[in-house]
Amino acid sequence: MSSKLKDQRGETLTEVLAAVLVSAISVALLFGGVMASASVENQARKWDTAYYGALSAAEGRAEMATPPVGTGFKLKVTTNAPGVLSQEVGIQVYGQKGAWSYAKAEGTGP
Repeated sequence: MSSKLKDQRGETLTEVLAAVLVSAISVALLFGGVMASASVENQARKWDTAYYGALSAAEGRAEMATPPVGTGFKLKVTTNAPGVLSQEVGIQVYGQKGAWSYAKAEGTGP
């Protein structure tokens, strides 16, 4: 019987505390990674929303450019062909920051 009493298989308190510490650090790092990825996903969603809003405004000419940068643009078209006159055409800019479109301003040029 003396051999069973001297047999001390099992983990010491230090080993248990070390395992708990490693587990706690692993959970903290995992939680930090999940929070960082959620933040990146949220920022990407905001950028996508802004980009597609600007793209839709530019393509559909749904709203004037913000800020209104396109109210006074003039485009002068010239040619080297004899007998053809130069022409000025007003340009209106549409869209938002990140995506712009342009079109001939109403009532200007041919």
